[in-house]
Amino acid sequence: MSNEKLQDIPAAFPALTFVSGLLAAGIACGPLPSAAGFASIAILLAVLQIRSARIPVCLLSCAAGLYVGGIDAIRKAGDEAFIRAHEARFVVVKAPLNRGWGRREDGQWIMRTASFEVTEDQKISRRFRSPLTIYMASSPQSIGSEHSLLAEGLLKSSAHGSFILIVKSPLLLGYAGQVPAWNPALWNRTAAAGLDAYARAHP
Repeated sequence: MSNEKLQDIPAAFPALTFVSGLLAAGIACGPLPSAAGFASIAILLAVLQIRSARIPVCLLSCAAGLYVGGIDAIRKAGDEAFIRAHEARFVVVKAPLNRGWGRREDGQWIMRTASFEVTEDQKISRRFRSPLTIYMASSPQSIGSEHSLLAEGLLKSSAHGSFILIVKSPLLLGYAGQVPAWNPALWNRTAAAGLDAYARAHP
């Protein structure tokens, strides 16, 4: 085989096979994981139909995509199973404080965080690496230099792969820990709080 034909495989092909593995991971976590994996390899070989040093790289990239995507799919399935098991029950959530509270036009207070954990009997029950939006109808307690939010409420999943916590009363909300004064996260939070206060005072 000539060098020209070997160069027909784009250098970006391993990255494409990795993405293909990620997309196929949803199938691979189903009843026939092995079949999905071998089908991906068979299709890849049929498309290439040549000998090249990049073939094993492509296969490894596809396998890596299947693995990473499969782990993520298993995690999400576990999150959903946990939510179903705790449906209609109050849970205690601990989440890092990134920004302060915001108020929507309908009067509800909201806070968003990139991750959170659910605790039971003061022990971590499950960690979530998905976004959480916290809703409160009443005015929440003000935030100072605290590190984490502690809230008890109803935890639900949304249609976008994130989660929602509905807190019924400010008495079910609290804060814990302290962010060092030199931490940029505290500076950002203070600046954001100032901008929000200015926006409310000057609509």
